[in-house]
Amino acid sequence: KHSPPEIGSGLDLGSLIAAEVMASAGFNWLCVDAGHTAYDMDSIAHTFRAIESVEPFARPWDHDPVTAGRLLYAVAHGVVFSHVSTPEQAQQLAQSMRSPRVGLAPRTGRCATLASNYQSVFN
Repeated sequence: KHSPPEIGSGLDLGSLIAAEVMASAGFNWLCVDAGHTAYDMDSIAHTFRAIESVEPFARPWDHDPVTAGRLLYAVAHGVVFSHVSTPEQAQQLAQSMRSPRVGLAPRTGRCATLASNYQSVFN
């Protein structure tokens, strides 16, 4: 039994409106491309909220484990590293994604002071 293919796209316009349009276009996932667009962590977090109806991924601007960790804490469901040249580099990046504090990372980008169900209330 085969599952249907997952279809996604990259987001590199730096536009929340474009991100919302892409999220409503039927994609399964979208990847915020911070490697080719001038995203900062605030704009990435806002973009993740704009695309919350799909699986959010991120392409960081570097290979720093701190950057990857911050993207995961901002609710990326995965990180797509570019320019990985060797198996050793791939293993090092994969290892840097493992947190010793599994289960403590928040899995929502919403402001907890509003309400956990603010969208259903205000929509």
